[in-house]
Amino acid sequence: MEEEQPAKADVSSGSGEVAEMAVATNEQGAMASIVIPAHNEEQVIGRCLTSILHGAQPGEFDVVVVTNGCTDRTAEIAGSFPGVRVVDSPVASKPAALNLGDRTAKGFPRLYVDADVEVDPGALRAVARALTEGGYDLAAPQLRFDFENRPWSVRAFYDVWSRLPYARDDLVGAGFYGMSERARSKFGDFPDTMSEDFFVHSLVPQDGRRAVPGHYFVLHPPLTLRSLVKIQTRMQAANRRNRELFEDAANQVRATHLHQLAHLAKDVRLLPRLALYGFVVGTAKVRGRWKNRSATVEVWDRDTTARQSATTDTSS
Repeated sequence: MEEEQPAKADVSSGSGEVAEMAVATNEQGAMASIVIPAHNEEQVIGRCLTSILHGAQPGEFDVVVVTNGCTDRTAEIAGSFPGVRVVDSPVASKPAALNLGDRTAKGFPRLYVDADVEVDPGALRAVARALTEGGYDLAAPQLRFDFENRPWSVRAFYDVWSRLPYARDDLVGAGFYGMSERARSKFGDFPDTMSEDFFVHSLVPQDGRRAVPGHYFVLHPPLTLRSLVKIQTRMQAANRRNRELFEDAANQVRATHLHQLAHLAKDVRLLPRLALYGFVVGTAKVRGRWKNRSATVEVWDRDTTARQSATTDTSS
């Protein structure tokens, strides 16, 4: 593995004025700091920032977009949003981007948002309150899927996945999680893993985690079964490769999932969807083992189909 280059900060911001807030704020004036790592996300970063800022008061959130190893217009688009600070790193690495974002963000609670999701200010406020007034250390909104134009196979996979305990009762991750200052103090830099969300999840006991009811963020699944298997392979490979970071938590999640899958199998109507889910996970596990032995082990395989769809939707 190549040695990680130190991230070099080049900070710019939009031209919007930052105002004092009439809501509960941290000592820097914003209700929460939001870190968005973004590698070549020109197709979706505008959608993400629009969802965050539409209806937010000026200066309500300290928003930091960390472009990392970008060769497209991600920085330009993000910097066009008033009040958004853009920090650039030459390293195409999500953990490095998160660490640079942490060094740039002004306060707590700290919300980490993937560039390809959508979340509104109401959900952000609710998560921030859960991490301050609620006393939780790790929180996220509940999850909704945008299944428009998705085939049965993709919808079936996520229908089963959303019925499992991690997604149903304890979802903190999958594109969004917020941390209290106390939780963030449990570790130094983010580890060099593609499963950093599950690493964070493993640090906080269940009674310190909160999936905030009545508030949602939107995940855009891939448009094809092939792309779904591709991203599941990335996740399985990373989980297997970095298992020592969260082995106890992974074993616990696996046990609860197997129990729930056995329970779901009693409903004959779910059997086709369960078979599809098993096929995707099983294939991803096998391919993940191959990936960990290959020259592409450090390549961040991601879904491009949903991003292309976002571009089409925006331009239509």
